[in-house]
Amino acid sequence: MAAPDDRMLLSAPLGEAGSGMVRYAAAMSLYQEGLIGGATLEVFRICARDDHIDPFAELARVGMNADLPILETRCLEENNL
Repeated sequence: MAAPDDRMLLSAPLGEAGSGMVRYAAAMSLYQEGLIGGATLEVFRICARDDHIDPFAELARVGMNADLPILETRCLEENNL
């Protein structure tokens, strides 16, 4: 099971140095749990190269909305929002 900290890291601040890789690592944890699909993980991988790219916006832009509720819910729950 992914550590709560891993899930919270999905919302690492955009533009912060290394944040793209942090988000990708958190997504990999969710993928290993079977909570997101490989295509979603691939978007996080592509976005990891640029700390300013929002993977949630990219998922929505390309119409890959299936995993968004899981990802957004995890971020909100873990941040107590």
